[in-house]
Amino acid sequence: MVIVKRLLAQGTQMKLILMSATVDVDKFVKYFDNCPRIDVPGRTFPVQTFFLEDAIEVLNFRPPPPRKTFKGNKEDSMNYVENPSAYSPQTIQALSTMSENEIPFEMVAEIVSWAYENNASTGINGSVLVFLPGWQMIVGLWKHLNESPALRGKNVEIFPLHSMVPKDEQMRCFDNLPTGQLKVILSTNIAETSVTIDDVVYVIDTCKVKLNQFNAAKHQTGFDVTWTGANNIMQRRGRAGRVQEGFCFTCCTKARFENLEPSAAPEMVRTPLHTLVLTTMQLGLGDVGKFLSQAMDPPTNESVTYSISTLQEMGAVNSGQQITSLGRILAKLPLEPRLGYALVSSCMFGVGDPIATFAATMCAQDFFICDKYNGYAAPQHKEFSEKRHSDMYACLSSFYQWSNMWNHDERNAIDFANKNALSHMVLQQVNSAKNQILELMQGMGFPEQCFVSTSVNQSRIWQRVSAMMCLALSPNVGLHNEKRKMFVNDTEIAQVQRSSVVCTKTSYIFPSPFFIFKEKVKAGGVSVRKLSMCTPLLVLLFGCDSAQYAEENSIVTVDEWLPMKMKFDSAALCSGLRKAHEMLIMRVAHDPMALCYDDQLNKFVDIVADMALPSTGEYKEFAETDSKGSYDHSFRPTSHGKGGGKAGGYSSSK
Repeated sequence: MVIVKRLLAQGTQMKLILMSATVDVDKFVKYFDNCPRIDVPGRTFPVQTFFLEDAIEVLNFRPPPPRKTFKGNKEDSMNYVENPSAYSPQTIQALSTMSENEIPFEMVAEIVSWAYENNASTGINGSVLVFLPGWQMIVGLWKHLNESPALRGKNVEIFPLHSMVPKDEQMRCFDNLPTGQLKVILSTNIAETSVTIDDVVYVIDTCKVKLNQFNAAKHQTGFDVTWTGANNIMQRRGRAGRVQEGFCFTCCTKARFENLEPSAAPEMVRTPLHTLVLTTMQLGLGDVGKFLSQAMDPPTNESVTYSISTLQEMGAVNSGQQITSLGRILAKLPLEPRLGYALVSSCMFGVGDPIATFAATMCAQDFFICDKYNGYAAPQHKEFSEKRHSDMYACLSSFYQWSNMWNHDERNAIDFANKNALSHMVLQQVNSAKNQILELMQGMGFPEQCFVSTSVNQSRIWQRVSAMMCLALSPNVGLHNEKRKMFVNDTEIAQVQRSSVVCTKTSYIFPSPFFIFKEKVKAGGVSVRKLSMCTPLLVLLFGCDSAQYAEENSIVTVDEWLPMKMKFDSAALCSGLRKAHEMLIMRVAHDPMALCYDDQLNKFVDIVADMALPSTGEYKEFAETDSKGSYDHSFRPTSHGKGGGKAGGYSSSK
């Protein structure tokens, strides 16, 4: 938008037309110097709207006791009515006991029951569309509705609409059911604009959305469930009036609705700016901070400074804020810079093809189709993981098996995907993205031999792949505690998502307690998804942003929270290897053909490959205490500068 505005200011003959159903029009008009606007009224039928207080009154709903203790400031809650005289005391009391942090599954079930009865009494054959913030919520509500007493004896069929569901089941959402049968579709915000289901008459809007958020303090990116924008709620409401008069139950109070922002915060102010900063430098658009300050929603100076600092540490930008040879490579790749950095490094380690595949899977939807009844990984997915305790290994293993079939017999590949609960469509997208990445890398001078297809089931190859994944996902490191619990920093314990092959409901001791993960998700509680077990030395070499050594107790503190006990010589060797890796990456970026003739690269790779083996290092802190084995659950990570860590840390003494 900044570039477009500059072009318009130069008096060019260019015309710009912006269209959107949910955009904040006034904001855009102001940004483009009070440009003309054209409002085209919609052709939807009238929709009767019920806010949370109205729904409670109409349904005579009485909420059950809260499932969780309320956390946060109750004064921030807007669960109150603006006109108390218009509602019964029972409604006001019920509203005051409901938490804005929870989605009221019980009330959703009552609304579905009300829609069923309304269909029966009026002769309407309309379906129900429920907007939810993510797959976990879809699974949770699906299970609740199937078990709800409010729907017992009613002919209700429930369809989840999500990429985790097989395509043929997704298509059933568009089928018209016989009169007397109610269709309920559970969907995310994809049904706002991208999908139209023509028989929807009832909309239940939870008013929540899952957005990518960056935590600058922890240097971690994750998904938070938050309020959606008022314009989005209006758009969702319109889904009920496409073919006839409809009903919309908005699960927030009128007071909350009137205090919502018109739209959700744009990505520029809630996600890392590494890619944007790199692109700005690549295009030669001048001072990065000054250029981005001209955006409609400019990021903070702190966010810009942090991204520049991160790119400098990576070697993509020099001290004069000029893009380097490595930076130019990363700018040309359709990947987040850390992921691109790992891809360049993987060429040194001879695992370019697996990491290109890994990068493609990180950018696509998950092609594992989970059990819609409980959200757990299918048994086939755990078989793909073998004994690696890794979602990434399962993805790579299944992809390579599918790819081999796809190259020879398309029908067999499709059958393989269906048999093993894989999305054939997403696998094709991953394959296409991978091929694009390989073409770009070879076009920038990287030797073809770096991308020879390699079997990841060989231990030494898999450890090299694990090292590069640590590099790509740093600093997303977790420490397994017990069952599904995992420390993700010094103050936060997360749950392993059910869809992970690592998820276990029993006390289980892993060969190593260290895991890398793709992202955190905040939906009620905190969970982590897409995990892979790794060794502590891989975390120290590739999976962290910082490491400090304390001579008085021989402790290396990783990222200011994770302690490892090491001899000084071992810690110094790891530090030296980190520096050597950074220097060699810069050399390869400057001359990719050095991969063919530089013996120093091979020596470095051999050293790291030996250190990456699971047998290197000891984990005395996690010795088995009984025949089944367990971790020392009394351990708590170090709270940097506050104490609280258990003396000794993790022993990696060899």
